[in-house]
Amino acid sequence: MQTEGQEPMLDWASAARSFPGEQESGDALFVGSFSGGTLVGLIDGLGHGPEAASAARAAVEALAQSSSDPVGVLLQRCHVALARTRGAAMSLLSLREGVLSWVGVGNVEAVLLRGSSTETPPRIEHLLLVGGIVGQKLPRLQIRSVEVAAGDLLAAASDGLRPDFGSRIDRNASPLESSRAILAESEVVDDSLVWVGRIKVPSP
Repeated sequence: MQTEGQEPMLDWASAARSFPGEQESGDALFVGSFSGGTLVGLIDGLGHGPEAASAARAAVEALAQSSSDPVGVLLQRCHVALARTRGAAMSLLSLREGVLSWVGVGNVEAVLLRGSSTETPPRIEHLLLVGGIVGQKLPRLQIRSVEVAAGDLLAAASDGLRPDFGSRIDRNASPLESSRAILAESEVVDDSLVWVGRIKVPSP
């Protein structure tokens, strides 16, 4: 399954695949706009199947309540919402007025590739992940904020994908082409979800 979208601050696309034999995926994507910014959330419900999907849906519903809140507040809200589920790994990326704030719990990887970089291989900034399970055991969060610019590329992926997926992205490809390419290289060990977004001119 592939999806594309346009938000005030970015153009994006995603590609996803359910674990073979399952009717629904335990991985979920949330993309929501708010005044001056955009929130992106990737959720990986533990395991796969209906219970994993239920946890992922609960997180999406919690994020949709107010996507403009700080990422730390949003993760705490999801933690409460997932208390009666098996829990999830998740990463949040919030773009607001040219600044990216991101936080991750579990193994949903995220990377930032600078659009102006000419280094080979390109310099990649990684989301700092901390161990834990949203809904069961929430660790002390490590929230980072960095300035971003038009042309910068963001990518995030659930587990089962190559850990070096960021270095293999073609900067000249569209977000949809990149998300498809990353997914095609992944191992079929769980549900898989990839999201890629290219930052447009930040809001003033």
